[in-house]
Amino acid sequence: MPSPFLSIKCHDGSINKVDQSTKELVRNAVSKAAQKIEPAFFSGLSIHIASDFSNLDEHNAFSKYLKEAESNYSNTRGITDNSAKREIYIQESAFKFDKLINIIKEFSFSADKEIEHTTMHELGHQFDSYYGTDDKLKEEYEALLKKYPDAYENEVQLTKDEEKFMAAYMANNGYSDSAKFKKALFQDLQNLNVKKLDLDEGYFVAEFYNRGLDIIPTAEDIEQGDYSRGEVFAQLFAYIMGSDDGKKEKFVKDFPKTYQVVEDFVAKHSR
Repeated sequence: MPSPFLSIKCHDGSINKVDQSTKELVRNAVSKAAQKIEPAFFSGLSIHIASDFSNLDEHNAFSKYLKEAESNYSNTRGITDNSAKREIYIQESAFKFDKLINIIKEFSFSADKEIEHTTMHELGHQFDSYYGTDDKLKEEYEALLKKYPDAYENEVQLTKDEEKFMAAYMANNGYSDSAKFKKALFQDLQNLNVKKLDLDEGYFVAEFYNRGLDIIPTAEDIEQGDYSRGEVFAQLFAYIMGSDDGKKEKFVKDFPKTYQVVEDFVAKHSR
């Protein structure tokens, strides 16, 4: 069972309500993760399931931003806030295309595998940040967020020292920023045939090929691809937790060394 310290809250619209099956799928995913990861990870973590992001409340700046900018996130299944608030947002409406496709493939208007996998993926982002970021860095980052509470909605002008800190924070705010992870990822990408990836698979490595698809990523490409590193980490974490969006076998085969590194991190913080 999930830690009693973890909160799961649903946000319904006046017409569209969060399906009971979605609630259960999210809870089941958390329960599976809680059986493997130590309880401390779940303390203070909360999950918000919205029928649509426009139905979120405004309990903090990030929730308010998602609610108001919903049109920019209409296809976003899940998103994570890695600040001290430690929140995950799941958007049920974003799974409508999965449900339609599954009618054809599986004769079922459901997205069970996809919802569970998305929940695990977002837990992966939380795991990456929670365990892979120095506590002092977290404290300084939170202080900066408090100074600029409207940063999600408006561009802010940082001081030179703040810009320097943010660069350091972004380079060290997760296990996906560690030398061990980057080395394994670099080695795996040397053998990856990017031309055989479909659009969904390409999403995870897009930043590593910013000079075109006909090159092999360099160590510098890996270093600069902060977002893609985080996405690969979260995807592998989800597979290690036992979820499968139908692409697990190929993804793990493409990233064997990186998979082993993430698996080692998970083992370090297992129950």
